[in-house]
Amino acid sequence: MAAELALQRRGEAWDLAQAEMTRLGLGDRFRAAIGRRVIIDTRSGRVAGEVAHVGVDHLVVEDERGSVLVAMGGVVGVSGLGGAKEEPSRVVAGLKLASACRRLAEEGGLVRVYACRREPFVGRLVRVGADHLDLGGRENVTLAYRYIDYLASY
Repeated sequence: MAAELALQRRGEAWDLAQAEMTRLGLGDRFRAAIGRRVIIDTRSGRVAGEVAHVGVDHLVVEDERGSVLVAMGGVVGVSGLGGAKEEPSRVVAGLKLASACRRLAEEGGLVRVYACRREPFVGRLVRVGADHLDLGGRENVTLAYRYIDYLASY
């Protein structure tokens, strides 16, 4: 009887843990990994470094060369994630990829934008729209956020 009760309690605990996991998104998992080294596979290649910041639809990873802005939509797989954290604060929840791109545009440096291909688009962020950005370089190009995997500012 005691063994059956213990087994039932373990089953209930497992059910509760599974129900909790259904509410968690990938961003929650990344927030729990702030300060931890991760390896992120995207459609355009691999990014490895320490998770520094997590927004609604992006995260910033610091590697040995600098900052890499990774779009959540470009993430295919991740190694090094732990559990999850509570819901994001309203301030964090309001930070989107466009806001992060605007900050990069203000800095005015060269960026490499990886968008569904191995070779990056290279240039300066000229304009940042609600769902796209304009990159000026050897060729001027407009890129839709939904196809951007990551941006490197080094």
